[in-house]
Amino acid sequence: MPSLTKILKDKAFRELVDQCFHFSGRGTLPILRTTRTLDAGIDFGAVGTAYDYCLRLALIRTHDLAMEEVPLFSGITHYLESYRADRNVRGLMEKQQEAILDYLDFNLSDASKLLEACLFLSKFDAEYRSGQLIFDFTVKSQDVAELAQIVDGSRLDWAMGRNVSLGPDFSISGSVEQICADGDLVVDDMLVDIKTSARLDLKASIRQLISYRALNLLARNPQPIESVGVYYPRFDFFLCIPINDLQNPSQQKALVSHFQGVLDGSLELPSLKNSHSLMTPAGAVDDSETDTLTVNAIGQ
Repeated sequence: MPSLTKILKDKAFRELVDQCFHFSGRGTLPILRTTRTLDAGIDFGAVGTAYDYCLRLALIRTHDLAMEEVPLFSGITHYLESYRADRNVRGLMEKQQEAILDYLDFNLSDASKLLEACLFLSKFDAEYRSGQLIFDFTVKSQDVAELAQIVDGSRLDWAMGRNVSLGPDFSISGSVEQICADGDLVVDDMLVDIKTSARLDLKASIRQLISYRALNLLARNPQPIESVGVYYPRFDFFLCIPINDLQNPSQQKALVSHFQGVLDGSLELPSLKNSHSLMTPAGAVDDSETDTLTVNAIGQ
């Protein structure tokens, strides 16, 4: 079962997607406010996933969302499926869950405990998505410090006073192939992606977002998505673009058709043959083969 991330790594398919939207990206480059710490020991993928968890927990608290959202985090669901019977791991998880519950109850005095908990959960998320087993359950202090920098420099005003839905699932099955795709969040009718990268790559972000929307349109009961947004917390930069400003009706239809071709086998992608599913953790970024663009700080 290939992931959307895996499909978009196929150069030929990526070129097809790029023909289905227009985005110039010309303008002024937003300022990088939170640089990457020069420390080879930092796991930036884990930090990105942990930031996504921090953001989701903050939204659960500020928007009074159901506590049932927390067990749906992929890191927790994978722990429950694969590690709950391990007494040692269970003890570590209970400690981290206590910090999360204290945070949601406005009863956490040490903010670093929440960051540690989110980094701990990111380990299970990474194993679930990559298949690589966890060999070290400790949370590194340098990862906590890096995550703290990003959290301290980011904001959530773009989601305040609006309806928020966490972790939308756009996975879909066809007669030949099944595509696995899970987004970050939906704010009203805007699909939002979170990127903790220190590189601003808006074209790749928009490519991913309109692909999620195309899969959504293939569902039996598609969600209403009329715009896409991306937030780069290291830049404290938020961009929202209406779908109609990115795609005309024929481009929207063509993109849906391309994904339908993958699902029914009429559009064959050589890169998917004899490959296993590789899902990118939320918040992580693939820096290979990207198109870095400068843009106006719209909505900043």
